[in-house]
Amino acid sequence: DDNQLTGVIPVELGNLSKLRALLQGNFLTGPIPLELGRLNNLRKLDLSYNFLSVRITAEVTRLGADIKGPEGCPRDGKVEP
Repeated sequence: DDNQLTGVIPVELGNLSKLRALLQGNFLTGPIPLELGRLNNLRKLDLSYNFLSVRITAEVTRLGADIKGPEGCPRDGKVEP
């Protein structure tokens, strides 16, 4: 599952229209870009086991993907499981 990605999530990731999954076990930091809300083919977004501490926005939760956020990360537009 580990992709070994490091650093801030680039806003350009929102341009990868065919991206279907972004999985846990990276070393991502900083905010979750609103641009991820453009990933209409995304089916799984697992941001656990990263260093993100910001809100998962409504734009991202509206994708309908299976979303797992960092521990304690609040979400807009969706109730925490």
